[in-house]
Amino acid sequence: LMACHSRIRRFSGGLVALCSTPSEDERVVPTAQACLTYFRDALPLHATDEEQSLLPRLLQLPSPPLEALERMSEQHARIEALLPRVCAELEGLGQGHPLQDPELLRAFVALLERHLEAEEEHLFGRIAELPAAEHLAMVEELRARRRA
Repeated sequence: LMACHSRIRRFSGGLVALCSTPSEDERVVPTAQACLTYFRDALPLHATDEEQSLLPRLLQLPSPPLEALERMSEQHARIEALLPRVCAELEGLGQGHPLQDPELLRAFVALLERHLEAEEEHLFGRIAELPAAEHLAMVEELRARRRA
């Protein structure tokens, strides 16, 4: 999951760069296309990993982090709601059109960063409390989603 967070941050950096790069710059189209592929295809998988593999396991802990898990799910919903508009912006940029709504991309990046920080601070450390068999099962679930 931390490796996914690193990738999210890397592609978020691409969004930030797109906001400040003139649309005629030769880097815009490939950067937009790479970001589109990541945010359209990989980001939803990561949210599914957390909702279907992490959340149920953390709920089984003796004192589960209920507030942090609720916040995670709420943030996933907000991210999911913005994602079609972000992808539409990236599709346009990838086709050579100018950026229409840089504030949308900046707001999306800010939301993602708050989300990642909250998970890392309040949830990821709790994974260590799970039995080893649960760790292995969770890793296998994540891998299976990527093979599908």
